[in-house]
Amino acid sequence: MKILGKRILCSWLAVCLIPASMAVEELVKDNFESQPEMRWSYFSDQVMGGVSKYGERSVNMVEQWKTLSTETTIFDGLWKLEKRSSDKDDWTGFSEMKLIGGGHYIFFQSLVVESRPVKHFAFGSFDVTDSGEALETGITSSIEGYGGSEYLLNMQLTDDNHLTQTFELDGAIVTHTYVRI
Repeated sequence: MKILGKRILCSWLAVCLIPASMAVEELVKDNFESQPEMRWSYFSDQVMGGVSKYGERSVNMVEQWKTLSTETTIFDGLWKLEKRSSDKDDWTGFSEMKLIGGGHYIFFQSLVVESRPVKHFAFGSFDVTDSGEALETGITSSIEGYGGSEYLLNMQLTDDNHLTQTFELDGAIVTHTYVRI
């Protein structure tokens, strides 16, 4: 049975991957002279090409990044959820990663609701008030209606590597405890 499985895998690799890699080789070794606008129109970044000493064409992407903000807070960093508590809901399997920096945040969540796995992300602005609270304003998300929503978070660093945030969600008080990654 193991030999049959290896033969099937090798056949699949030969049929699927080898022709695909040959097509990629042709695309990369293109001389850019025959209708380059058709082949390369999907690149949104600037493309710079050159020829190596071996006659192979190389392509380097030049990315341009725009800085949204240079604002920093004591909460900046990559945080992994260690514990979640709520006085109302009983979500199981809840996990979250949260990145804070430059006056913005992004989080990725997964949880189980009614025996179904659910995954979400959200991105928005992050402002710390004079009283130490943070205001998260949603810009975009996989959560319906999240854009434009505001959440006032009571945030505290319990030490250099642990963060606690408490907020209200649908009338419930929710507390998240994170560890810095």
